[in-house]
Amino acid sequence: MNIHTGEQKRLKFTAFLNNLNNLNNLKIKLEKNAKLEFLLDLDSLIKKEDKEDFALEFDLETHSTLELLVLRKNTAVVSDIDTASKIKINLKIKINLKNEGARSEVYGVYDLKNKDEFGLEIKISHEASHTYSDVFAKGILNHQSRGIFKAHTVADKNLKEIEAYQKNQNLLLSSEAWIQSQPFLEIFTRQLKCRHGSTVGALDPAALFYLQSRGVPEEAARAMLIEGFFDEILSMPKLRIPWAQEIKNFLDK
Repeated sequence: MNIHTGEQKRLKFTAFLNNLNNLNNLKIKLEKNAKLEFLLDLDSLIKKEDKEDFALEFDLETHSTLELLVLRKNTAVVSDIDTASKIKINLKIKINLKNEGARSEVYGVYDLKNKDEFGLEIKISHEASHTYSDVFAKGILNHQSRGIFKAHTVADKNLKEIEAYQKNQNLLLSSEAWIQSQPFLEIFTRQLKCRHGSTVGALDPAALFYLQSRGVPEEAARAMLIEGFFDEILSMPKLRIPWAQEIKNFLDK
């Protein structure tokens, strides 16, 4: 299915898991000066074995802007992890910056637990000068959950004034949780600003001990450190206030 925004249009779009089957292989074209705010909420209460693969593609024309927020969380509560359903979701996003002034910002927040498996793959192609892309994803993984994050940004040769950024940060709350993180820049021009990075770690035992030594119960101390882990993305100056609230609501579920 293809969607064209029209020139100088400002659109908001929200998609939830129960209607994503209608969005698979969706391709959206943002015309000149258009702006699209796209919220993709993968929160689900699926309790059976399930596997879903989705693909979305965006073409951005002159001075168009895409702001995309991906949320993934399973709020189901199970008493026995060994008997928990395995829910697999793989999401592939392709963004083509076709003309000058095209700009894309992709944010991802995921909270995985039980036997969840979540794959997030983002490919961004800079096809014109004076284009901008930013990918920033943060997530926590607990129990026996699995995650895969891949970001691949390509900038063609002979382009000028390119900006390309990638960051992925992960917090493992269990020795059985696992994440594969692969940010990758494929740059063929020298006239650019770029950086990328990836971190995978656990809660800081020294910080946990400090809070407990001040009378904070362990569970509350862990919750405080997890909240602090997400502070960076919530406090980003360019993150729109409504989306910051969406993320806070999502984390509070």
